[in-house]
Amino acid sequence: GIWNTANRLGEYMPEFALTSQEDREQTASRIKSFLPEMPYELAGEAYLKFIVEELKPWIDSHYPTLPGQPFTVMIGSSMGGLISLYALCRFPHIFYGAGCLSTAWDIASVSLLPYFESNLPDPSNHRIYLDMGGKEFSNPEQDNRLQELQSSFDNLARIAGYRDNHNLLSLIFPNHEHSELFWRTRVDIPIQFLLDQVKSS
Repeated sequence: GIWNTANRLGEYMPEFALTSQEDREQTASRIKSFLPEMPYELAGEAYLKFIVEELKPWIDSHYPTLPGQPFTVMIGSSMGGLISLYALCRFPHIFYGAGCLSTAWDIASVSLLPYFESNLPDPSNHRIYLDMGGKEFSNPEQDNRLQELQSSFDNLARIAGYRDNHNLLSLIFPNHEHSELFWRTRVDIPIQFLLDQVKSS
């Protein structure tokens, strides 16, 4: 588990999905409007560089890991789900899978889906897990919007060659909220799905 800094919103933002300076400025303004107490400085690329170039090599050199791509996955919740999916797209030779719990699809001022549509890695050697609760925000309109966005991503992944229950698993837990209390009850599902291949190694 990687601890977050105060700038976790900036570190977990898929940087290249914000394709213009206007996108970046509008997203920063949107985040500050509903989370004014939290600092925000766009740093998604720096965060992934730290993981890929510093943290993972250090872990692999100090612990008995299976360091290869088939055994390397990234899992996160909320914006951690976004950055996990982004990591899979940015470093497909490093990461085999992404686990995205209660993904914060609507955090940016623009849709992030076009980036993922254009950058999903080869489905022959990658896996993606997504889920969400049916009561993420206890606001039916917001919850429906999140379900629509997740469904849209699922369809993009299928078009790219991902197959349900093979290398794509997308679930909705109707009574779950946007909370660690719920994520911890289901985190075993993405771990088993993404690391299933470890059993036969």
